[in-house]
Amino acid sequence: MNMNRQLILIGLALLLAVTGCEMETRVVSSTWDSLPADPKPKQTENNNTYQDPAGGQGWAIQLIQLTGPNRHEQATELIRQLRTQTTLADLWVEDLGNTATLYYSRFQKASDPAIRTALAKAQQIELNGTRPFTDSKLIALVGGGRAIADPFDLRQFIGYYSLQIGFYDEAFGQDFREAAEQAIRVLREDGHEAYYYHGPYRSIIAVGVFSYEQAFVTAGTHDTYAPQIHELQKQFPYNLGNGATIIQKESGKIIGEQKSSLIRVF
Repeated sequence: MNMNRQLILIGLALLLAVTGCEMETRVVSSTWDSLPADPKPKQTENNNTYQDPAGGQGWAIQLIQLTGPNRHEQATELIRQLRTQTTLADLWVEDLGNTATLYYSRFQKASDPAIRTALAKAQQIELNGTRPFTDSKLIALVGGGRAIADPFDLRQFIGYYSLQIGFYDEAFGQDFREAAEQAIRVLREDGHEAYYYHGPYRSIIAVGVFSYEQAFVTAGTHDTYAPQIHELQKQFPYNLGNGATIIQKESGKIIGEQKSSLIRVF
């Protein structure tokens, strides 16, 4: 079967857990079992509340600022180039007013020793024979009440693929979106490039962002998951529902746990 048909599209996943199979769940050991409470919102100098899902104001490396009507498309194209031609990851875009800002990585403190290495790496990146980010600098993510776009929101990567490893939905309770964001914090603290995708009835949890070329390889007449996707599945083999494995049944017979799988961002 062509692997394209095995993709769980986000638009459908927000509505359906499994098609044509009965499901039951069982609790397994997971780092999501004991999630930290939501941090209290930070207050800025002008007393505007700033709610940061990462749990603090934080800092990031500003790569470039773009203006004009096509600024967001230009930023998205830069992300595509950086993901395919360099080793930079954890890229995200803030679009405020008439300016789209492309950021790299995120840090809780300006004193983080990893900043110096990350900044040097960004400044030395080459694209098409040039170094477009030599003016990169460390930026405080909050200033004078200015809110930022959430870098952990998968929606910013339309057209890309990510490995769905879980979800929280209304069965968890009204605060299922908050639970998903807490899970993302835990995964990020463990060093994983994790994202959430909020829908009206379900919040998906996914790791990694991949272009089609990065996600798939051709095997004969079919496309199959690339080696790096299989390696990621070894770390996250299952798609957890509200923190528990999903046991699938077919005609009353258990066919196993629901596996993690690629989704495409719409």
